[in-house]
Amino acid sequence: MFWIEKYLSRFSKFCGFRLPGEREVDPMQELMRLLNEDTKGAIPLSHMLLYDYTIDGIFYNKDSLGIFFEIDPIIGSNEAIEKNLTLFFTDHIPEHGHLQFLVVADTDIRPAINCWEKGRGYGGELIKKMTRYRKRFIEDLAVDFASNEGRLVRNYRFFVSFSIKKDVKNSLEVINKFKSKLYNKLKTERLGPNLCYGADLIEIAGSLLQMELKKDDRRKRYDVINDLPGQIVEPLTPNTVLDKGIIHHKTGLMTKMFSVKELPPSFSLGQMINLLGDDKRSIPGRFAISYTISNNLGKSGTSAI
Repeated sequence: MFWIEKYLSRFSKFCGFRLPGEREVDPMQELMRLLNEDTKGAIPLSHMLLYDYTIDGIFYNKDSLGIFFEIDPIIGSNEAIEKNLTLFFTDHIPEHGHLQFLVVADTDIRPAINCWEKGRGYGGELIKKMTRYRKRFIEDLAVDFASNEGRLVRNYRFFVSFSIKKDVKNSLEVINKFKSKLYNKLKTERLGPNLCYGADLIEIAGSLLQMELKKDDRRKRYDVINDLPGQIVEPLTPNTVLDKGIIHHKTGLMTKMFSVKELPPSFSLGQMINLLGDDKRSIPGRFAISYTISNNLGKSGTSAI
């Protein structure tokens, strides 16, 4: 905006005014008034995000620190996994910490389909032709929510994140220690944890905030010089944020959000699979489910229990 301000400040001279005081209005104030009037007071979507920057897999937000892992999808459950994870959550989540589980059923099936395609590099032109046709067929199913006859293809991705307030004593040391504990626990349960970095957050958060059915194959990189929120969302892409969801004007799609009215009396990992639906009823589209466990009782609250 500096060059605009510089030339607008000379506008009075172009119109024959010698002194800035002879102008009736300030040009920059008038420009901002017109912009605000034209956009109806809208602000960039990136201004609503809490992220600031990330270093070595730790995300520094306005009031907290955070980390997150991507793990392998959990197929089924058993008592041993439930017991081990429940004991870990009960005994090892730091005070004032928040542990979040995020399931994303994404329409972007490129990671799985590309892996399948690489394994079919032998057999001649006939195999290559069949691979192209099948790939296109599966990709069409992944974005056709209306007429897929129940064959909606999605890529299920699981994430585990942890955050803690900055005002907690030695918060950076606490989150580094818990990062190692959480990684070792997830690895012991054979969940294949991978620590996520800036580029991963840009990919996941960007796909949730600005949904697109056709995506660019080029993976975005995190630029340490620029702010993180500005890299998560595409600039100059119109979206309307409402209480019921986000309208994506570029694609004509809408992301709706729902919250739970009543929670069960206790947590059950085995019953969580029911949130995904059954053979007769499932969510007809891309979706994300978030579940958070918080340790915010403090020492006095814990002693009372």
